Amino acid sequence: MNDHEQTRVHHFKGFLNKKKLFESLAEILSQGKGPSLHRILDGLNAREKLGSTCIGKGVAIPHCKMAIDNPKAVLMILDEGIKYSNLCSPNVDIIFGLLVPSENCDQHLHLLSNIAKLCEEENWLDDLRKLESDQDIIQYISNIDTSLGELL
Repeated sequence: MNDHEQTRVHHFKGFLNKKKLFESLAEILSQGKGPSLHRILDGLNAREKLGSTCIGKGVAIPHCKMAIDNPKAVLMILDEGIKYSNLCSPNVDIIFGLLVPSENCDQHLHLLSNIAKLCEEENWLDDLRKLESDQDIIQYISNIDTSLGELL
């Protein structure tokens, strides 16, 4: 156990659209102490209006800054990809959702950068998509990036 509030890997079947995805993401990130589901949902939507958080290869990193002490992260793996934005192809099936402290921009940028770097590694996403258990996924990510692995 570490200093961060623990969030898990979530596998989902049957998402119909981005709105429902964000609602589920906000619900997961609001568990425990911290901002409410509605504040998180508003933050995610406000950030998305600035520009799509899709980074390509079927991956999106919806995120927002909040008045929290420690970052929270969730990895969502969708059974079926969803249309995320008009500029994003292929459909998104891997979502790294992040809540980061509004006072710590360096940590925010570090997490985003680490996720983007992981997604650029050849075959990394293909191998991630093949894993089924939460423990295997967390271990897989931790072997490459311990800072991200600690948040999951």
